Amino acid sequence: QEAIISGTSVLGEKLELSNLCYLETKDGIIAGYVHGDMHGLGKIGALVALQSSGDKQEIGKQIAMHVVAMKPEALSIDDLDQEKLNNERSIIEEQVKSLNKPEEVAKKIVDGRMAKYYEEVVLLEQKFIKDDKMKIADFIESSAVKLANYKLLTLDGANK
Repeated sequence: QEAIISGTSVLGEKLELSNLCYLETKDGIIAGYVHGDMHGLGKIGALVALQSSGDKQEIGKQIAMHVVAMKPEALSIDDLDQEKLNNERSIIEEQVKSLNKPEEVAKKIVDGRMAKYYEEVVLLEQKFIKDDKMKIADFIESSAVKLANYKLLTLDGANK
């Protein structure tokens, strides 16, 4: 309630809470990043729950920045919506089928395109925005943390 009143006075506009998310972590931290931050307000932001020992706020902020920039749909491949995943695979298989390639070659092409799809929509499979030579999963592993969960929040209320 206090934050809403404070935000209203800063912006001079009425603010309403339309969406609420909850992240929890044991033995870790919640870190965040708000893009276009002005007095804690912005159009898009992210929260990440890290399991770690010690202060890992900067690592959490970098992961949250990545989430804001790349807008992943899922934390891991296992977290993807199965129906959407099956639909994507079917589309790719139809496209590859029209190439009239041998079955083994076609399967490799489908697998390659699915891997590319995962890089686009799965957080742990994405290339890290601060170092595109590594996946975000590699950055997390090298930072001695475990990413428990994340939330992407936007001004229009759409969030993961």
